[in-house]
Amino acid sequence: MNDFLSKTSKNKDCVDSSHEEINQLTQTNNLLKNKQDEKNLSDHSLVLEHDNLQQENQLFRNAIDQWSNRYEELRLKLEQMTKTLTEKDEHIIELETKINNSKAIEDKNPLIETKKEFESDEISNLKNQIQT
Repeated sequence: MNDFLSKTSKNKDCVDSSHEEINQLTQTNNLLKNKQDEKNLSDHSLVLEHDNLQQENQLFRNAIDQWSNRYEELRLKLEQMTKTLTEKDEHIIELETKINNSKAIEDKNPLIETKKEFESDEISNLKNQIQT
């Protein structure tokens, strides 16, 4: 009977040891599951953050494209305005040159002034004759 009790005691120790080992493995398994859940949650958060950053990046790219297009429009407009102003400046210089040349000719030839006065007087006389 002692043998039986001894074997029973050993079996009980073995069962207790197995239960303790099972408990430890269960705890370890639970810890690992918790860590895995945390990792999955972290991964999911990173995926969401990545998606948000990509959307934000796309918004910035769109804004850059819009600003680039607007810059190009303004650059072309400025180029056209500069061309127009240059043409007007050239025309003004041309007119000033003609005016200066005319004044120079008038200064050199007082007969032109006399002729203008005569023509003006002549026109006035003709108007008076027509009216009478």
